[in-house]
Amino acid sequence: MGEMIRKSVVAVAALAIIVGCDNGPTVDLTAQAGNYVLRTVNGSALPVTVEVIGLTQRDLIADTLFLGVNGSFTDNVYLRDTEGATVRNFTQVDVGTWTANGSSLTFKSADGTVIAGVVQGNTLSIGETNAVYSK
Repeated sequence: MGEMIRKSVVAVAALAIIVGCDNGPTVDLTAQAGNYVLRTVNGSALPVTVEVIGLTQRDLIADTLFLGVNGSFTDNVYLRDTEGATVRNFTQVDVGTWTANGSSLTFKSADGTVIAGVVQGNTLSIGETNAVYSK
């Protein structure tokens, strides 16, 4: 469940239509390539709680998404688990490929997860959780 939430938040997360299914014009990836920092999830600023299991609360504290001009991406998700007075910070890394068709971006993780995003200027919105990143 946490992995699923993390992926929808990120990549979270980008990432929902496999490019190649649409024969429309493709876009030079250099315009969208670069580093993006997660600013909000469902309109809430970070940190946000993404999961509670028993007494453990998992918060998303930061997320950086790098889109390479070669069509690869690396997503570093910084999380914090809190159970009582015990706090554990850790990072989950997701890698995969991305493509662009106009302002629509599609991300495919190495595990096969596909999520859609939309870029407008220096803002990238991804997934059902409306994760908003800025460049």
